[in-house]
Amino acid sequence: MTEKIRGIANEPAYATKPYLAMREAQARAAAQALARAPVRAMFEGGMCMFGYYSGLPYLAEMSGLTQYSLAKKPLAARGYIGHEKVGDAQWLTENRIQLIFSQALPPVQRAEPGRVDEIYFGDTLKARIWIYVDAIMDPLRDNPAVRFVTIEATLHAAKRQTAGPEKRPLADALRAEVEARLGKPGG
Repeated sequence: MTEKIRGIANEPAYATKPYLAMREAQARAAAQALARAPVRAMFEGGMCMFGYYSGLPYLAEMSGLTQYSLAKKPLAARGYIGHEKVGDAQWLTENRIQLIFSQALPPVQRAEPGRVDEIYFGDTLKARIWIYVDAIMDPLRDNPAVRFVTIEATLHAAKRQTAGPEKRPLADALRAEVEARLGKPGG
């Protein structure tokens, strides 16, 4: 039975063998690409098997099921039991989360060409880059199975889009966001 009654479900009914195999394949793609990198990541709901099989050193489930400080955040409103809290921008930044793995089912399609905050592990898995860390991202540059926009290309594009005095407020806002994500003070 896979229907939910007041937010409660027979969870094992959702985890069919093909579903488990798919999440394991996604985990293996991440594990191979990130090979012992000190990555701090989150994963979206429905991916706990991904967390188990990936072997990544720091993983938190987005709704706080596996991370104490997130689970202890005040509850804004009742919802799906145990899944009501979310890692917001402040929490993600304070906890130095670098990647947020998407629950998108394979084959994952690349978003519009202008997206600079996504990373793709073949057509199996995608993640959002929250904090760009050279020590994590640099080794991925030469991996043919991984696709992402480098920080240099991102900054070059941002500079082109924010040139001129009339765009100074946009440039300042982008600079502040980049510095916040890199953990550097504004200046």
